[in-house]
Amino acid sequence: MRDLGLLSADPVRGVAPTPIDALCGQLQAKLSYKHGERDMVLLQHEFEIETASGSRERHTSSLVSYGDGFGMGDSAMAKTVGFPVAMATQLILDKQIDRTGVVKPTTEDFYTPILAELEARGLPVIES
Repeated sequence: MRDLGLLSADPVRGVAPTPIDALCGQLQAKLSYKHGERDMVLLQHEFEIETASGSRERHTSSLVSYGDGFGMGDSAMAKTVGFPVAMATQLILDKQIDRTGVVKPTTEDFYTPILAELEARGLPVIES
């Protein structure tokens, strides 16, 4: 908290109408990426499954993505969040997804083409 300047007696810079605005401003000033710095996304899901025969299996899905560097290309967050949302939107616009309302992307018609496109972009999900 000290490193972030949250314990400082110095006044908050700029206009901060609420405490959360003041905190966000302080975090943005201290934690913004510098030119060339990059982010990373690490995703790992582990599932332990008991089969009908009673045996147990562990299934793991992993994805690692590095950003290109601030000011130098796409962030890891853009690649792993923005791209899939754009791909899902395109599936809807192309009428490959025809359900309406709030729809979770947990059905094969959503996730199969998105995972294939992510892999084509160099972002494979590793299953084991």
